[in-house]
Amino acid sequence: KIHLTGGEPLVRLRLAELVERISKYYSGELALTTNGQLLPSLARSLKASGLTRVNVSIDSLDPETFEKMSRGGQLQRTLDGIDAALAEGLTPVKLNVTVNKGYNDNELLQLADYGLRRNCEVRFLELMPIGCVQEEHNELYFPTHQMRRILEARYDFKPLPYALPASSRDFRVRDKGGLK
Repeated sequence: KIHLTGGEPLVRLRLAELVERISKYYSGELALTTNGQLLPSLARSLKASGLTRVNVSIDSLDPETFEKMSRGGQLQRTLDGIDAALAEGLTPVKLNVTVNKGYNDNELLQLADYGLRRNCEVRFLELMPIGCVQEEHNELYFPTHQMRRILEARYDFKPLPYALPASSRDFRVRDKGGLK
């Protein structure tokens, strides 16, 4: 697969043209990771150009927490971007949630419910000690085993086959209350 990342790809001028050029020579999965802020206005042209799916970073469903964690992003614009991606068939939409202790660790169930209700794949990520968070890493780090403990209160987990070169462990989840 080819995955466009780095900073925020949607600010790149003529991104749809780049996607179209790539898709002329490559027929596999062509994905993009974004903060979703510009996706409402670009989803249609990106799909038409050959983009097949998106990952959207969404660390909180609380507007104030979202703004702090995204350094100024507007939650509603990202939510609208997710809806636009789904409407255009840029699926599966994968929601990336970087969990920070004291910021959004209390929202795991809410974020999981939000994604599952929209048939998105929700991916909870540990904070990595790189870039601007290096100095704060120890106080913000929230380990995967604690995330899973919280999520297991509501969901049953069934491991999916692990295939190299995957960088994550994937699970099918079933809400103990009936949500799939």
